[in-house]
Amino acid sequence: MATAEVERPEAVEDEMLEYLDDLRDSGVTNMYGAASYIMDTYDYLSQSESYAVLKYWMETFNARHMKVAEPTVEQIQKELFETGLCQATDGCMVEADGICPHGCNSWPKEWGMA
Repeated sequence: MATAEVERPEAVEDEMLEYLDDLRDSGVTNMYGAASYIMDTYDYLSQSESYAVLKYWMETFNARHMKVAEPTVEQIQKELFETGLCQATDGCMVEADGICPHGCNSWPKEWGMA
């Protein structure tokens, strides 16, 4: 899901997204449990606002963190034919309908084809 397709809640600040990126990279918590970290760090947010921030971060992660150039459908087809795997949006190799360990969709999944 592209960032432009997701409505940004009023409570979301860029600093919060960066905080969540850092939290994810630290490995301290599974990100499904990160709302409590948001509430502890941004104590002015309500519980529902914290969940909205986390939901927005999750829904926009791939669009904000694409690290490899978008391949062509033909390139993905070739990868799948040769190895049974294809690139995720961050370059990891996954199954066509897969999500990599970093939470990035396969390109076919990102395109709505898987």
